[in-house]
Amino acid sequence: MLRNQSAHMSRLIRVIVLLLTAIPTVSFAQAAADTARVAPVFVTATRIPLRADAIPASATVVTGTELRAQGITHLAEAMRLVPGVIVAQSGSYGAPASLFVRGGQANYTKILIDGVPANEPGGAFDFGTLTLDDVERIEIVRGPSSVAWGSDALSAVVHVITKRGAVDRGSIAGGGGTFGTRDVSAAVERSAGAWRGAVSGARHISAGTYALNSAYRNALASGSAGWTGASTSLRLNGRYASTRAHFPTDFTGAPVDPNSYRTEERASASAEAGRAIGPATARLIATHALVSASSVNPADVQPGTSDSYDTRTRRQQLELRADIPLAPALTASVGGVAEWQRRASASNVITTSPDAPATTTRTAGSAARANQGAFVELVASVRATTATAGGRLDRSEMYGDFATYRIGVSQGAWMGARLRASVGTAFREPSFDEALPGAFSTGNPDIRPERTASWEVGVEQALADDRVMLGATYFSQRFTDMIDYFAGEYPGRFENVAAARARGTELEARLRPARAWTIDGSLTILRTRVETAGFGGAFLDGRPLLRRPERTASAGVRYAERGASVGARVAFVGERQDVRFSYGPPYAAEETLPGYAKLDLSAELPVLTRRAGSLAATLRVDNALGAEFEPAAGYRAPGRAVLAGLRAAF
Repeated sequence: MLRNQSAHMSRLIRVIVLLLTAIPTVSFAQAAADTARVAPVFVTATRIPLRADAIPASATVVTGTELRAQGITHLAEAMRLVPGVIVAQSGSYGAPASLFVRGGQANYTKILIDGVPANEPGGAFDFGTLTLDDVERIEIVRGPSSVAWGSDALSAVVHVITKRGAVDRGSIAGGGGTFGTRDVSAAVERSAGAWRGAVSGARHISAGTYALNSAYRNALASGSAGWTGASTSLRLNGRYASTRAHFPTDFTGAPVDPNSYRTEERASASAEAGRAIGPATARLIATHALVSASSVNPADVQPGTSDSYDTRTRRQQLELRADIPLAPALTASVGGVAEWQRRASASNVITTSPDAPATTTRTAGSAARANQGAFVELVASVRATTATAGGRLDRSEMYGDFATYRIGVSQGAWMGARLRASVGTAFREPSFDEALPGAFSTGNPDIRPERTASWEVGVEQALADDRVMLGATYFSQRFTDMIDYFAGEYPGRFENVAAARARGTELEARLRPARAWTIDGSLTILRTRVETAGFGGAFLDGRPLLRRPERTASAGVRYAERGASVGARVAFVGERQDVRFSYGPPYAAEETLPGYAKLDLSAELPVLTRRAGSLAATLRVDNALGAEFEPAAGYRAPGRAVLAGLRAAF
C-alpha cells in the first residue's frame, strides 16, 4: 500500500516538475506592473465590509471565474482549494459530502447563500449537491463567527454569493464526458443606470460511478435584482435547486441496492433594504429558506416492503441593523435578529403481499422554535491598524441564553508584512432530533449547545510588488459540551459528554512570476485529540477525531492569457482515522485510512473570437492519474473522469 502511494506521489511530482519547467524564464522585475491585485472587499468576516488584507481573521475568497476556469461545478470540490478544510464524500456524484474545518465537526460550519442560512437547524448540511453555476464568489472565514452569524459558526462560515449584474455579460456552456456526464448552463447579467440584475440556470446529469443505481440529476435556477439610489438601496435574491441522487450503497459502503434514491428541493429568498440616515446606514433584511427532502427505498422485489422518510424544513429570519460612525476611524454595527424554525417529518412503510391488500404504516411529527439575538460590533481603522471587538446574546425558547464574543486586530508591520491575531467563542444550537423525542431517540430537554473557544495568530508577507504572497497561521480550538448518541438502550438518547482540542498551522503561498502565470500552494498541519470521551461512542479518549488527517496540502499552476487558460492542481490528504462498518463482529472497527494524492487538469482554449462575443473549448480531467482511494471508509472515490465542452460568452 505504501509503495502504491509512493508511486502515485512520484508520478505527481514528475507532472508538476514538467509543468513548472514549461514556464518561461522570467524574472520578477520583468513582470508587468499591473499584476498587483487589489484586495477584495469581504462582507462575511464582519458585519461592516472590510478589505481582505485588513480583516483580523483567516479568510479566503474563491471567485466564480476561477471555479469555471478549472471546471469546478459543485461546492464540495471548490472547498478542497481552501487551507484547513477536509472534504469527505461517501460515494458517487451527488452522494453526501461532509466538511471538516480546523478539526471541527461536520455541523460546525455555517453555510450562507446570499446571506440566507442554508444549514438544517443544528448545523447539518450536505455539500455534495450544491452547484456553483450562478456564483460570483465564495467567501470563507475560518474560526468562530457566532458574533456575526449566530449558531453553527464554530469552525467556519462559507458564504456563497451569486451574480449581481455588476457588469453586462452573458454565457452559455455545455459539455459531456465520462460516467454519462452532461452539463449545461446559462447566465445573463445586465445593468441600467441604478439597476443591476442577473439570472442563471443550469442542469447537471450523471449516470454515476457505480454500475448499479447511482444516477444523479441536478437543476438550478436563480435570479437577483438590485437598485441603488442616492440614499436608498434595495436588493432581491432568489434561488431554487432540485436534486435526485440514486445511491446503491448500504451502511458498509457496498453497492447492493438497485433502486434507492434521495430527492431534495431547496428554495431560498432574501430581501434587503438600506437607508442612509445622516452619517449612519440602517438595513432591514428578511430571509426565507425551505428544504423538502425524501429518502425512498422501494421494494427490491414484488411483493415486498417499500419505505420512505420525508422532511420539510423552514427557516425564516428578520434582521434590523444600523452601521453608525462614532468617530472618523470608528464604526459600530448594532442590530437584532429574530428567527423562526420549523421541521416536519413523516415515515411511510408500504407492504404488499400476493393474497392481501397493501398496508401503509405512517408516522409523522413536527416541531418549531423561535430564536432571538442582539449584537454589537466595533471596527476601528487607524492607518495600518484595524481592530474589531464584538459581542452577541442569543436566546432560544428551547435551550435558553447564550453569549459569545470575538476580538481581533490586524497590524501592518515591516514593508509588505501584516500581523493579525484574534480570539473568540461560538456555539451550535442542538438539532430537533437531538433535543426532542423521535424514532431513534427518547429526546433530551436538558441538552445544551456545543461550544468552542478559539484563538489564532498569523502573518502575511508581500514581496516583489505583491507578486509573491506568503502566509502562516497558528490556531487552537477547544470544543466542549460535544453531543454524542448513547445507544446502550433502545431508543437511545443524545447527551453532552465530550470535549476535544484541535491545534494546527496553515501555510500559504501565491506567486505571479509573470503576467499570465499564477502558482499557489498550501499546507495544513493539524492535530486533534479527544480530551473527554464520555461513554465512548463516536469519541475515544486520547484519540484523534475521525476523518481529520494530520497533513493536507494543495498546489496549483495556471497559465491564462488572451482567453486561453491551462492549469493543473494536486491535492494531498494524509492518513486519518475512520470507522469501517460490517455485518458481523466487531460491526464497527476503527481503521487508519492511507493517504492519497489526486491530480486534476483543466483547459479553456479559444475557438472563435468576435467583438460581439467568443466561443471556447473547455476540458477538465479529474483524478488524471486514476488514483484509487477511499475518502471515507467503505466508499471508493471515482476514477479518472474527462469532461469536454464549449462555452460561449457575449
